[in-house]
Amino acid sequence: MANFSVPFLALCACLLFGGPLYVSAWGQEGHQVIAQLADNMLSDVARPQVYALMDPGQTLVEISTWPDDYSHSSQGSWSGCLHYANIPQPEPLYNKSDCTTVDGVPNCCVIASIYNYTAILENGTSTAEAMEVASLTGEPTPLSFLVHFVGDIHQPLHAGFDCDEGGTKVDVVLKGYSQSLHSAWDSGIIDNYNKNYASFAKELQGTIDSNPKISKMYTLYMKPEIWADESYNNYVRHVVYDFSTGLHNNHTGNPVIYPAGQGCPIKGVQTLPNDYQTRNIEAVKQRLMAGGIRLATLLNSIFQ
Repeated sequence: MANFSVPFLALCACLLFGGPLYVSAWGQEGHQVIAQLADNMLSDVARPQVYALMDPGQTLVEISTWPDDYSHSSQGSWSGCLHYANIPQPEPLYNKSDCTTVDGVPNCCVIASIYNYTAILENGTSTAEAMEVASLTGEPTPLSFLVHFVGDIHQPLHAGFDCDEGGTKVDVVLKGYSQSLHSAWDSGIIDNYNKNYASFAKELQGTIDSNPKISKMYTLYMKPEIWADESYNNYVRHVVYDFSTGLHNNHTGNPVIYPAGQGCPIKGVQTLPNDYQTRNIEAVKQRLMAGGIRLATLLNSIFQ
């Protein structure tokens, strides 16, 4: 973990030097689904230790959305760059240099954030110090940050192209609603399917429970760099920007990066085809399940 872990206070200063701001990953429901799935899968040993880091009555679901609210506040603007990684379009995979902001601030991306807050939670003294900072400043706790960032990295466009800031500069219409491409993947696709996080999580938990191969598949790869590569290479480069109708790449063949002849960012409004929702809700489900399974595995490892 030492490759990416950075001192807590140094990490807190990263956005003072600037950088793009697109920080909401998944909508509220997406983060809540991942948190609920993780909570379902906490071990008997980890559960009391995890809940000891929250106030009585609080849950992982409740704290999962705090970092987005915080990053949009004046006192929390420093944390914006911790939510994503910008990747130059020609690159086939995430590279550690992508964790440096446009202004040269190193270790300021979602991959470094996961390593950093994992290390804090593994060290009881650091956790206590960070909890004290949180109580004094209103900053989310290390547990809240970690829960949130594991969710972030599984939203494909939080490991997206730097040239369009993870799809925030691409205007689309999905099911008659105008939004950015980033917002469509944050919440548009989910809201069109099921806006109730509890029932959505219950559906996905049923899928996980009925097919043990899903958990086995996703726990084989527990490095955040790999999670970013999945989001970027499997989804951003092959699925997210496929605005065509009919046959689709869906993880195979040549990347579908942008509609033919268009630069980055795409100019004009893209009206997404009618089947964009139906074919991509399955991709969203996979990313939510992967996030929940991996968050539970990570927390069970920290608090074993």
